Order: sequence, then structure tokens, then C-alpha cells
Amino acid sequence: MRTPFVLQTNDNDTVFVGIGYGMTKGKEKGVVLGCSHIYDAAGQGLRYHVSRIQDPIWIQDNPFLKKDDAISIGYQVRQLFHQTYQKLPHRVVIHKRTPFVGSEQEGLTQSLKGVAEVEMITVEEEPSWRFLSYDKIKQSVDGFPVKRNTVLVYGNDQALLWVHGAVKNIKDYKTYFQGKSRIPSPLRITRFAGQAPIETVAREILGLSKMDWNSCDLYGQFPATLESSSAIAKVGQLMSRFGSETYDYRLFI
Repeated sequence: MRTPFVLQTNDNDTVFVGIGYGMTKGKEKGVVLGCSHIYDAAGQGLRYHVSRIQDPIWIQDNPFLKKDDAISIGYQVRQLFHQTYQKLPHRVVIHKRTPFVGSEQEGLTQSLKGVAEVEMITVEEEPSWRFLSYDKIKQSVDGFPVKRNTVLVYGNDQALLWVHGAVKNIKDYKTYFQGKSRIPSPLRITRFAGQAPIETVAREILGLSKMDWNSCDLYGQFPATLESSSAIAKVGQLMSRFGSETYDYRLFI
């Protein structure tokens, strides 16, 4: 099973996991956890998992996983990947919109023991940074935002990535800006675990932003791991009578 777009890489031993949440009215009703699993650069082995968290950790109105819940996610990754490839993945990349607290880091690390590389990446919008491009020939502001795929690295574990920005038309090389309104803000990438170059992490997020098969846009403003997991969590709010379950992605197209 393949998705419409694939990542431009030969790495077929990496698992991309997205964690998203859906909250019903009132914290006492629990939180729906949505996970999307993309099992290689070609999009093969794609699955969605929906489960309910009854007692999350709350920090500034955001839910976070306790250690046991984080362990459960790690075991899901191991089990589903092993069912597809009969082995453990070499590298697991986990995306989330909020920071990875200590209990989440401990639980994921423990449950993914035996995996050579585990990356825990927070991807969130950074609205305070908005740039326009500069035309060197005209020596003036170009009138378009900075190019999509622009990266500003400011540390071994942090970077700003412009997923939304100007691109060159393939046919006539004119500049195309999706939406044609507002100056786009970048995504702030923060790594809490992992050793891959931050440029590699940014390149993967950029590629995953084009893997949303439910959209005809050139790209999404977040990687498919986060777009899909958040959407699945919202759907899960309407499936309260169902327990923890894994679904084929075709059911959500």
C-alpha cells in the first residue's frame, strides 16, 4: 500500500510517528490520542491508531502522557513494524506539537529499547518570525515571502523551517505562493532526543508536508504525521463506544 507522494530518500528503515490529541468537553471525560504510523519513505505500512487516555498530565491546558501511556505507544510501533518487516526499525522519528516531558521521554525510550536511533521532535508554529525575500538584481524587497525549504539553524537541536513559502514554477520558473495572502510564519523544530543532523530532521518534515493524500494542495503547513494524527484524534472523539484500535488509512480518505 502506497501514498500518493514519497520521500526523496533511500532510507527504508525509518518509522515516522505522529502524536495528536482530541479533547472532549470537560477534562474528566478523558483525551483521545491519535497516532499515525508511516513505516518507510514510500509510505508503506501506513496505519492509524486511536486510543483513549483517562488520566493525562495537564500542563497549561495541554495533555501530556504518563510513562505507562508513552510505553504503550512505543510497543505499538514495535509490534506494527515487526508485523510488516519481521524486524525492529533502525530509526524511529516521533513528531508532536507540544514538548516531550520527562515521563514521555522515559516511557518511549524504555519501550523502544533495541532501536538504534530514536528521535523525539516537537514541531510548532512560530508566528513571531515573518520574512520577505530580497531581490539582489533589483536591490529591493521581492514582494514574495522567503522560499519554501528555508532553514535557520540556531543550535544542534533547534531550527526554524519555512514549510510554507515561495516556490519556483517548473514550467516557466515564475514564483508561486500557495494561498497568495499573508506573510507565512516558519515552524519551530525542537529536538528532545536523537542524534541525526538537524538539517536531516528539517528535510524529512519538509517531505512529509507533501504526503497528505486528502488534499490537492502542493503541500500542507505541517508534516503529514501531525496533520493526520490530529485529524484521527478528532474522529476518535465520535467513536467513544470503540476501544483502542488500529485502522488502515484508506478508511479515513
